[in-house]
Amino acid sequence: MAPHRLTAPAVAVVLVLGLAACGNDPKPSASSDAPTPTVSSSPTGPVAPVLPDLARRNDAVGAKAFVKYWFAAVTYAMHTGDTEPFMAVSVKECKTCSNLKREIEAIYGDGQLRGGGWVVRAVEADPKTEPPLYRFAVRVEQAPQAVMSGRERTSDRQPRQRFLFYAGARWSGGFEFLGLDRLDG
Repeated sequence: MAPHRLTAPAVAVVLVLGLAACGNDPKPSASSDAPTPTVSSSPTGPVAPVLPDLARRNDAVGAKAFVKYWFAAVTYAMHTGDTEPFMAVSVKECKTCSNLKREIEAIYGDGQLRGGGWVVRAVEADPKTEPPLYRFAVRVEQAPQAVMSGRERTSDRQPRQRFLFYAGARWSGGFEFLGLDRLDG
């Protein structure tokens, strides 16, 4: 199988392609006296993010925590190829989500992504949205990354990048991620 070759940042390409279709996304313990032995074990790789309790609140604070969780789940997928966490909380109509899933799975089909990942630098609520819909401007930094083929050869390297997105969420007995629109490109 030929190495997976990308001509732009793996995830950014997906976002640009996926965002063209974003207009189709829906709008917006028991105690004991005996000492307990401690065993220290460190995970050997990335650990899936856990939805924080704050993200279970049906308000703007909960929505913001949920959006941060979604970005952490995408970063986890970039590092592992496991897209289930972010897809599980995304509406099925989210074209950007589907495109991210497809691109990440394609990379991990015969290789892996080294580095990369998104760090959320700022999340600001759009004051024009009203519950149950929430929209945020999200400033994200992507670490340098390299797409590696199955033979550990680099097929694409990308430098550190910054993105600005609108991210949408909706409360429906719990938050659902609606979609992403890229604002800076």
